[in-house]
Amino acid sequence: MKNGNRRNCIQSHFAKRGLKFAVSEESLSRQLEKLLGEERFESWEEVRYKRNLGIATIQDEYAIFQTVEEMNLVGSSQAEIALDIAVQPKEFVIVTS
Repeated sequence: MKNGNRRNCIQSHFAKRGLKFAVSEESLSRQLEKLLGEERFESWEEVRYKRNLGIATIQDEYAIFQTVEEMNLVGSSQAEIALDIAVQPKEFVIVTS
């Protein structure tokens, strides 16, 4: 499989599981706030701030989320990086269920 085809196939695989590509941080933030609601969104922002200070963990941050959609939306900020890494290995095989 050529690299371009591999990239498209993997991106499609990720997108079917909820990762969004080519979306600004601002747009992702607005979408997340809509999903979480104002109170949970503010709690998430507070935990992120505490993580930056070293007094909260990534587990504390993820504990805010209640759905895979919420987690994938946050992960979408790094979707391009995940795609770049996934495309690199030649032996990469997509397993579908």
